[in-house]
Amino acid sequence: MNQALSYPPRQAPFESALPKSLALLWREWDFKSLEQCRRVDKGRLGWTRNIRIGYERRMYLVDKIMERADSCSITIPEAARRMDGPSRAGPNGNEMNRDSKSVYQFWKYLHDNDISIQRRGSRKPQEQGGQDPKRPCSRPNLGENH
Repeated sequence: MNQALSYPPRQAPFESALPKSLALLWREWDFKSLEQCRRVDKGRLGWTRNIRIGYERRMYLVDKIMERADSCSITIPEAARRMDGPSRAGPNGNEMNRDSKSVYQFWKYLHDNDISIQRRGSRKPQEQGGQDPKRPCSRPNLGENH
């Protein structure tokens, strides 16, 4: 009964796939006022998992565009256009640009190389017996006579 009376989930104002360029991504972010969703619980909005992931990726890229705009003292749309094109500083320059990568590939590259993101450590491989070598066996030895 409660589900019948509840509001339908809000449709996300975008698709889960990223736009073709960072300039289009910024235009979408600005035009659709996606900044206002930053602090809202996306689960309560009724967004699917794919839409939430798409939003998080957009937010990460927008933050990078805004960082570039601040560091270069340029407008945000200009920073997005510069990040789309090949770097004028050359391959050894300090500016990160998308070049021939898709927007998703660029996000993945930035995300994988971001040292501010905490990542889970890998688990230690266990020895052949399937038992941790530092942990003694907790089962009593049944073959021993006391």
